[in-house]
Amino acid sequence: MKRSTRSLALLVVLTLLAFSSAATLASAQGLTGQITGTVVDSQNATVPGATVTVRNTGTQATREVITDGEGKFTVTNILAGTYDVRVVLTGFAPYEARGVAVSS
Repeated sequence: MKRSTRSLALLVVLTLLAFSSAATLASAQGLTGQITGTVVDSQNATVPGATVTVRNTGTQATREVITDGEGKFTVTNILAGTYDVRVVLTGFAPYEARGVAVSS
């Protein structure tokens, strides 16, 4: 039986959102941001249950989240910097985006 490998893509090409509010600005904690996106397959169908790992290229710190039922994910409260983002799920080819900039 031949097994095909489908590829993953990030539909919302890693929408980067600065994480700031009046509370964080008032307390001088505005050093973090977030990475948000939606994982879809090559047919543009959402992919729930995929593991999304972000790695800060400067500190090597990593965070991992799982996509929700609609293939969406958010990694919050990460330090401003440059990140590599990797998405994996059994039966799919891994997807990686390098050099994703997060600002506060």
